[in-house]
Amino acid sequence: MEIFKFFQKEQGLNEAKIEPSLVGQPIQPQKKRYRDAAPRIKKIVETYKEIDMMDYLRGLSHNFSF
Repeated sequence: MEIFKFFQKEQGLNEAKIEPSLVGQPIQPQKKRYRDAAPRIKKIVETYKEIDMMDYLRGLSHNFSF
């Protein structure tokens, strides 16, 4: 019975996290590094058909770090 209550609570928390995204609101504020990288990546993606594939992939790779 205890595990059932745990799963109910967990399901409720997950639904509460998902609901804002269904109406177009961001779930969490983005970290600064992602806010900064998004416009750069978008600009590179927009040049997909205009540049060499290796240059395209190299440009994208410079915007990611692990």
